[in-house]
Amino acid sequence: MYGYLKLDDKRDIMKNFCENMANDLIPSVRALITKELVERYGLTQKKAADLLSITQPAVSQYLKEARASKAKNFAKNKELMKMVEEIAFRIYNNDMKSDEISRSICKICEKYRSDNQDCILSSLR
Repeated sequence: MYGYLKLDDKRDIMKNFCENMANDLIPSVRALITKELVERYGLTQKKAADLLSITQPAVSQYLKEARASKAKNFAKNKELMKMVEEIAFRIYNNDMKSDEISRSICKICEKYRSDNQDCILSSLR
């Protein structure tokens, strides 16, 4: 079980899975893709921002971990990190369009959800 993004308190129980993913997982995925592009592939913050259709300040915040504070926890999941690395590789090689990036991030959420179904269901009891 990969329960890295556990519900923090009882208020989170009222949120549905997609709300939690929008607040935690998706920003973490964006941060990890950004980090791969800048650190592994040596892109400038501006170039990474252009490829991801985000601003350079957003890239800077991802790299400083001022955004997506749970990215380090998510990075512990090797299988999902492999998916992030594949996305970054394809973006770097101009082999992935923006709609494909979105679909790939959805696949990561689906994978995370299927891996954590027991954790999610038990948190709702």
